[in-house]
Amino acid sequence: MELQKIQHRKAKYITEEPHRKREEVAHALIIEGDVAYTQEGAKLAASHCQEMDEQIRLIDWNLKCPSAAEEKYFHKEDKYEEEAKMLPGEVKEAETSAEYAVRLVDKLETTIDDLEDKLKCISEDQLCTQSTLERTLLHQNEMHRSLAG
Repeated sequence: MELQKIQHRKAKYITEEPHRKREEVAHALIIEGDVAYTQEGAKLAASHCQEMDEQIRLIDWNLKCPSAAEEKYFHKEDKYEEEAKMLPGEVKEAETSAEYAVRLVDKLETTIDDLEDKLKCISEDQLCTQSTLERTLLHQNEMHRSLAG
């Protein structure tokens, strides 16, 4: 009877293992989604940089043309120049984030592949263990019947 309890606990642990592995895979997929979100942010920052460069060029051209709004454009130019000074840092940060994200995605893909392989092996082992357990219990029941009868 004690052996059956031990075998039952072992079988229960083995059957729960794939569920834990699936949770690990799901967690890895969530992280992969976060990486994709970070990459999209980097793309948006680069696009913003291009837009700001174009706006600065337009403002510069407009300032060269005499107009009644010269003072207004002068203040806008200062504002855009300050923003432009900050953009290289933002671009560098976005590039660094994107590089990190790519490395993280590669690592996550490898981890997911490994986890899927482990899950497959564990599932196969579980089937073998379950089959062995069923045969053992059947044999044990037959022995019990033969001793009782």
